[in-house]
Amino acid sequence: MAAVLLEADNLKPCLEEVSLVVNATPLGMFPAIGNSPWPKGLRLPHNAVIYDLVYNPRETAFLHQARQEGLRSVSGIGMLVEQAALSFQIWTGVSPPREAMLSVVEVQ
Repeated sequence: MAAVLLEADNLKPCLEEVSLVVNATPLGMFPAIGNSPWPKGLRLPHNAVIYDLVYNPRETAFLHQARQEGLRSVSGIGMLVEQAALSFQIWTGVSPPREAMLSVVEVQ
């Protein structure tokens, strides 16, 4: 396993081996929703899962590209809820109902 800088020249040689692409940057987050960490004109790896930690907007340009290419994609909503739940638990000692929290966030 290796990390590769998201530049087309670095990515092209290893695209066949990639099974997971994670955006852990704020690229694509409101208000700059047109931005994407993925190089323009470069197709995503055909078997990869795309995970964008950005949660606002729900579907970033990066996730939109993944869905257009028929790839499984996951937004940052689950991470946001888990961070909130862990923070609540640390401060109160009570484990909150994560499923209920997630369902409230998903309705918004």
